[in-house]
Amino acid sequence: MPGMMEETDLLRDDTMRKLVKFITIIGICLVLIAAYVFYRQQTNDFGYTEGTPFDAPLASPNGEYSAQAFYRYYGGAAGGTMMFVNITDHRHEDAVRTIYYEQTHHTPTISWADNRTLAITNPSDYENYDAVLDVTTDVYDATGRACRAYKIKKKFHCVTESK
Repeated sequence: MPGMMEETDLLRDDTMRKLVKFITIIGICLVLIAAYVFYRQQTNDFGYTEGTPFDAPLASPNGEYSAQAFYRYYGGAAGGTMMFVNITDHRHEDAVRTIYYEQTHHTPTISWADNRTLAITNPSDYENYDAVLDVTTDVYDATGRACRAYKIKKKFHCVTESK
């Protein structure tokens, strides 16, 4: 019987090695997935470009910027409509940047309060989605994803509540 015991111990050792190797591989995969998700979140550039325009671009009083509101549908039959406002900076080779992202229920309006301040009126029956944003420093994102990203927090002021 001593020979049987040695074979069983070898089998257990081999099975244990395989189990440890399997758990290690699963652990490494989970760490890689978590790192990828974290990286994607932290490098979010908060840029939306694919949408249908509400109106033509609206130039700022001094002509340095123009603003345009867009909408896009999501979620099929049970979905809704998200809107975003892009600013085009004519001083820097017409660079486009998203400054506002929110759900919309009615037709929004945008207007310039001054050369750098954009007033966004986004009416709703139950919530206030309006915002007044400095186009050089402010970002408003209803989902909160942009304001969690290091890249955005470093460069811009995150407006978290509607005004």
